[in-house]
Amino acid sequence: MTVSRIRNGVILLSVGIVLLLNNLDYVDWSVWVSILSLWPVLLIAIGIEKIFAKTSLNFLAYLSPILLLIAILGPAYYYYHHETDNVTYDGKIFRWEKEMSPPVKRGFATFDFKAGTLKTNASQDKLVLAELDYWRKEPLCLYNYSDKDSIVRLEIKDRDHFWRGWFKPGIKNRHQWDVFLSDKIPWELAIENAVMSGNLDFSALTVENLSVDSDASTLKIKLGNKAKNLKARIDSDASTLELLLPKDAGLKIENRSSLSSTNFKDISINHEKKRYWTSNYDSAPSKIEILLHGGISTLKVVGY
Repeated sequence: MTVSRIRNGVILLSVGIVLLLNNLDYVDWSVWVSILSLWPVLLIAIGIEKIFAKTSLNFLAYLSPILLLIAILGPAYYYYHHETDNVTYDGKIFRWEKEMSPPVKRGFATFDFKAGTLKTNASQDKLVLAELDYWRKEPLCLYNYSDKDSIVRLEIKDRDHFWRGWFKPGIKNRHQWDVFLSDKIPWELAIENAVMSGNLDFSALTVENLSVDSDASTLKIKLGNKAKNLKARIDSDASTLELLLPKDAGLKIENRSSLSSTNFKDISINHEKKRYWTSNYDSAPSKIEILLHGGISTLKVVGY
C-alpha cells in the first residue's frame, strides 16, 4: 500500500468524522476556520512524501498522513473538549455611525464577515449604526454618497486574519457584529462570510434585494413585507437555514441546493419538485422570491 493512498484515505476519513461531529452538534461548524487555516500542512505532508518515499528512509514518508490526521482532527478535538460559552478574550469594539444627512433615497450595503456572530436590525434615527468586535485590525468601513441620485453605498469588511483565535479553541463565536440600518429607505444588501452564526432581522427594513453567500453557517433570517417585491439569493454550504416570513406575503422558493429536510410551520405551502410557493403569491400585496444555492442541508420556514 502506497503512502499516497494512505494519505488520501486519511483525508477522507478525517473530514468525514468532523462533518459527522458537526451534524451531531458535538463540534461547532466554526471549527472549519481552524482546519482551513492549516492548509499549508498539506503542502508540507506532500513534500515529505516526495523527499523520503523512494529512499532508505522511506519510513519517514508515513509522517505525511500522520500530520494530516493531526491537522484535521486536532482542532475538532480541542473544540469538543474546551468549547464553552463562558470563555472570554481581549477583544475590542469599533463603533461606526452615519447620519441620514444629506438626504438619502436608496442604500446599498455590503458586509464582508469572516467568522462569528452577525446580528442586524433597524435603526430609526441613523443611516447606519454598527458596533463591531475585532481582534487586531479594525474593520474597514467605507461610505460613499452620490449627490446625483442621493444613493449611499456602505461597506463593512473584516480585516482580522481568517484563523484568528485558533489558539483559543474555547471561543465559539470569535466576532460579534451588531449592525443597524435605517428603516426610512429601501436597501440592497450583500452579506459574505466564511463561518457565521447569523441572526439577521430585516423585518423592519425595506429590503428589495438580499444576497447571502456563506460557508458552514447556521442562519436565521427574518424578512418583512415593507418592500413590494423582495428578491433574495442564499448560497450556503453545510448549513441550517431558518426563515421567518410574514404570513400575508406571497412566497416563492426555488431550491437549487442539496436539501435533505424541510419543515414549514404556520405557513401553507405548495410543493412541486424543487419549487415551493404559497397559494396567495399572485394576489399578495407584497412578494418574496428566494433562490437557494449550495449545500444547505436543512430548511425551516416559519410564518409569523
